[in-house]
Amino acid sequence: MYSRHFTSARAYARQFTYNNADAEDITAEAFARIFALIQRGLGPGTDGFKTYLRHTVRSCAVSHIKKREREYLADGAVFAGLTGPDGPDAGADRQAAADRQSLLVQAFGELSARHRLVLLLTAVDGVQPSVVAMALNKTPNQLTALAYRARNSLRDALHRLAAQHQEHSGSTSGPP
Repeated sequence: MYSRHFTSARAYARQFTYNNADAEDITAEAFARIFALIQRGLGPGTDGFKTYLRHTVRSCAVSHIKKREREYLADGAVFAGLTGPDGPDAGADRQAAADRQSLLVQAFGELSARHRLVLLLTAVDGVQPSVVAMALNKTPNQLTALAYRARNSLRDALHRLAAQHQEHSGSTSGPP
């Protein structure tokens, strides 16, 4: 079963990630889950194995994506590229960039888990919305609406936090 279905399962897992290593990890995890079920006398029969495998791959991919989201939030890796330019005013620019990054991390953390997941997948990881929709059991239109609401929620949280930051710092200049 493994040798017969591995290639197609990996290709399906590849739709959820742009990293070959992640796709292989997802595929291996899916097979491990299925074989563990089969050893206990559960799981699919030979007739529905491919369908069951695809469902398990999708489930493993979603678990993998959610795990990656927690890692992004824990170390701020999503926003690590926000740095200021080099030059004579680099110190001030770097401080402003650090302030913006801090506000963005806070705003992102205030979003619902579903909004964070959709933004990470579509905006950060660049996964196609149709693939994300399939992974989250939504139609493409539902996912588009969800992504729109997520972006608006992030924008609103960022504006609110920037206003609070300006009040606390006593600054009268524009947003950081």
